[in-house]
Amino acid sequence: MVELEFKAKTQELIDSLKSICANYGLGNDGNEFKIITQIFLYKFLNDKFAYEAKKIDKDVAKADNWEKSLSDMSEEDYEMLQLQMSADTARLEPQHFISYLFSQSNAPDFAKLFDDTLIDIAIKNNDIFAVKTDGGAKVVLFDRLSQYIADESKRDDFCRAVINKLIEFSFERIFDQKFDFYAGIFEYLIKDYNSNSGGKYAEYFTPHAVARIMAEILVPQAERGTVRDVTCYDPSAGSGTLLMNVAHAIGEDRCTIYTQDISQCSGIIKLDSA
Repeated sequence: MVELEFKAKTQELIDSLKSICANYGLGNDGNEFKIITQIFLYKFLNDKFAYEAKKIDKDVAKADNWEKSLSDMSEEDYEMLQLQMSADTARLEPQHFISYLFSQSNAPDFAKLFDDTLIDIAIKNNDIFAVKTDGGAKVVLFDRLSQYIADESKRDDFCRAVINKLIEFSFERIFDQKFDFYAGIFEYLIKDYNSNSGGKYAEYFTPHAVARIMAEILVPQAERGTVRDVTCYDPSAGSGTLLMNVAHAIGEDRCTIYTQDISQCSGIIKLDSA
């Protein structure tokens, strides 16, 4: 039930973001995909941070406003909390939270604040989450998304419309489900673009249902729990869906996965081990 609800919320948010992009002249534009996937990544990092913080600190979990609870922490306590979080949790400051941007959405030059927030998150997490090119250069997590709006006078409104959608609900509950957050997003978007582009994007992903079947073949139920210390590598990972399903089948604590892809349209977030 949680998974079905999550899929519905994911598609609802994608449709809302596509509608926003269309309203600002970016409907099915080449940059629309970048905007939507990066906005989802920002949402993912925020909700994962909230999930981890509430799991570690009971006071934060019980608070009516978890963001304020974290903001009220001393610098030392906040740092200690982040050190206790899992390694795949982004390092965020209170001013990076979606709720903070929402509270500032009527401020002048909001587009600059929005973009600066994303860039600051990218800089602070560059060592953990950046994608590496084959030459060793790092591609940062986020672009300045408002720059894709040609009319500068409309950039603030565009960013306000986006943040208004992100504040509406949380994906926190899905992190207990061992669910591939990006598979549904990527597949839903690619299916839409394929219908408008003659199927040219099909190479970038393995459908989630197919990936699950392949994982079942590679790691049969009878062997689950017995396979340990496995290294998995996918040299053309696309969205990463297949490799993530294999990792779930083996057990995330029993394997190390490595991915890469030649295409910038790939959904891969991280080249290093996950």
